Amino acid sequence: MIGYRRRGNVLHELSEKEVLRQVLTDLANVLREQGEIEAKNRETGRFNIEDCTTQRNLSDNGREQARASGVAYRRVGIPVARHISSRYCRALQTARLFADEVELSEALTSEGAITKNPERIKAVQAVLSVQPPPGQNLMLFAHQGIFYAATELTTQEGWTVVLEPGNFKRIIARIAPRDWEVLARAARPARR
Repeated sequence: MIGYRRRGNVLHELSEKEVLRQVLTDLANVLREQGEIEAKNRETGRFNIEDCTTQRNLSDNGREQARASGVAYRRVGIPVARHISSRYCRALQTARLFADEVELSEALTSEGAITKNPERIKAVQAVLSVQPPPGQNLMLFAHQGIFYAATELTTQEGWTVVLEPGNFKRIIARIAPRDWEVLARAARPARR
């Protein structure tokens, strides 16, 4: 993981510890974070939010990536008050690899065309605006489409996005799945 800080007109590369410190500071705000089968099943009327066989699920590679990220995330020790997930199977599968207790959110479950439904967008924005308890964070598990519809910000599939609650104008930090291991290594106390 590489980070840079501007001092005057010069960019300085940050060490892993400096990057970690910055990311953990950013995480003090809020952690936040699509399918061919779903589209086909929606068209045929076969889609069922309760039935994972009618949805696009995590691939073997995606499941392994989420598992490794979840293990590393737990080692980082970020104080999280609540883990909240969409009801879509792949979002919930990922959430359960990150946390033992996961709340389901109807607002984060983007059934239908969310971009054409202002009430749905407002519901997602309300979830993104929840203030966590002091010193805590919220971690949300949802999809790129619903995130974009509510914020007009883009992210990559599987990445963690850090936002300030209620601020939909900028992403504070992006954490790639592979970066969780780097953060976990840097978060471990030094051995003496």
